[in-house]
Amino acid sequence: MKKALIINDSRLERMVLQDQLTRLGYEVDVADEYNWLGKLTKDNFDVAIVNYTMCEITGDKIISTINSNYPSVKCYLSSSNNLASEDFNEVELAGIIKTPVTLESLDNTLNDSFAFCPYCGKSLNQNFSYCPYCGSKLIL
Repeated sequence: MKKALIINDSRLERMVLQDQLTRLGYEVDVADEYNWLGKLTKDNFDVAIVNYTMCEITGDKIISTINSNYPSVKCYLSSSNNLASEDFNEVELAGIIKTPVTLESLDNTLNDSFAFCPYCGKSLNQNFSYCPYCGSKLIL
């Protein structure tokens, strides 16, 4: 069973995503911007879904730390705002999740190969380790 960590300062958003991920067969743990690192050190997660806007820190900074210390974790940035992947070239994102998200869309996002490069935005029609357009490393 795959393990997912939801990092979000909104208890309601954590609960909704936790329910959806559980329905998709994930073992789920939740954290806020204060206790996420402790959870990561105690367990091996396959996926982290990190909210972009939190009270004390932004999600891209958390993802940067995860990328550096836990490179096998696929990180998704989530937000109710429209985010563009090209605004986050400094961090390795597996994707962006626009909330609220449907169960089908969440499933497709987590299980799909890259349909587009999260760095340059170009469409990809097959699996690549590196984007053939911009050369960025793709985390699968």
